[in-house]
Amino acid sequence: MKQGFINVTKKHPVALIFSTALFFRWLWSTFFIFLNYPAGAFTFDSQGYWQLAENLVLHDSFGRFFDRAWYDEFFRTPLYPAFLAFFKILSAPLWIALFTQGLLSALTCVVVYQLALEIGLSKKTAVIAGLMAALDLTSILFCNFVLTESLFTLLITAGLLVFSMGIKRKHSLYFFWCGSLLGLAILCRPAGSFLFVILLLYLAFSNSTRAKKMMHGFLLIGSLLLILSPWLVRNYQLSGRVLISTSIQELFFLCPTAHVYGAIYHQSIAQSRLALWQEMHKELGDSSINNPLLRIDVEKKISLRMIESHPVAFAMDYLKGFIYFAIKPSGAYWDQQTRRQKGSNSKFVENKFQFTKYTNLAKVMTTLQLLELIIKWSLVCLGIWHLWKQKRYRVMVFLTAILVYFALMIPGSSAEGRFRIPALAAISLLGAYGLSHMMQRLSTGKTQDKLDQTS
Repeated sequence: MKQGFINVTKKHPVALIFSTALFFRWLWSTFFIFLNYPAGAFTFDSQGYWQLAENLVLHDSFGRFFDRAWYDEFFRTPLYPAFLAFFKILSAPLWIALFTQGLLSALTCVVVYQLALEIGLSKKTAVIAGLMAALDLTSILFCNFVLTESLFTLLITAGLLVFSMGIKRKHSLYFFWCGSLLGLAILCRPAGSFLFVILLLYLAFSNSTRAKKMMHGFLLIGSLLLILSPWLVRNYQLSGRVLISTSIQELFFLCPTAHVYGAIYHQSIAQSRLALWQEMHKELGDSSINNPLLRIDVEKKISLRMIESHPVAFAMDYLKGFIYFAIKPSGAYWDQQTRRQKGSNSKFVENKFQFTKYTNLAKVMTTLQLLELIIKWSLVCLGIWHLWKQKRYRVMVFLTAILVYFALMIPGSSAEGRFRIPALAAISLLGAYGLSHMMQRLSTGKTQDKLDQTS
């Protein structure tokens, strides 16, 4: 049996990784559908995507109603609502969309495997990386929510793969496709807006000639802007501003401000958000409070005042966010999908760790996820150490930079486990490299023991 598994790993690694990933994702999908469908697929963020998808189908326009007034949407980007709208147009039930997200998540694991080969890792390490991604509990869970995680992570990982192929083959077309994929990723979720900067910096230190580097960089940026341009033009026509999304400002300003405000004045997050809302209301008045563009300007002004007054508190809030990014399990989300509820809507999943209140199954899954995270981050550190030790600086810098980028794209201590998912490739590759070397060391030790016994 062991020999059979080794043969499959050697001869059909892509089939092994894809089938493993798809099996566990669809297994959880089937299980959750019997327990808490469709309520378990919705969180607070899900409602916004769902409303936008409905309005695309019903009104042929990208926006939402607030207090019976129509407002064009600038907070969320259009690709994921369009993805949901596609299934609505087909009159397909929600579970079809969720199973499709599981399929996209499984494809991401195959892309992780291919990325490992492109950046020069061994086939053994590539298979381990693909299987680590396939068995990632956070990914398995969140492909069953109405959230951007599965689609966004596939686009980001595919963009990294095509970029690595371009670096290795020095072919211009790969950079065009890389920029296109990154543009689509940004239209799916604005958290990918600045990733191209890291890729351009890496490109600048590659082995190509200066002329080729410049051409490849222009192709990457040009194709990125080509994909984004219709959305940027639309936003400029409607708002008079060139912007991708107002969510970036909320990510860096409003969310951390609410946490810091609550910590300073000893209030809950709900109370601090209400206090900030009242302060915004005071500055804007009744007529403008629902205008997202005016509101985001006031949010930024209030946040900057708070940052100037309490810089240490903001720094500590972000430090807490980094810790949450690394090791926070998704207990409340496991609980939501394993708790029987009536109706199609669920309550907002609280950003709190309330282990004793979870269902028994949620407790088991949360515990497994915690163990997985401890092991995985240990292997990541081991992988970085071995890359440094073997002077594979390019691979180490590339993967670590991607990981750090997504660790920075968090809303302070509002960070949740799902923010790790876009960094799945970097985490899996670094962890696989660490595990591969640990296995090699153990294998070498056993061989040496046999030799000693023989002699």
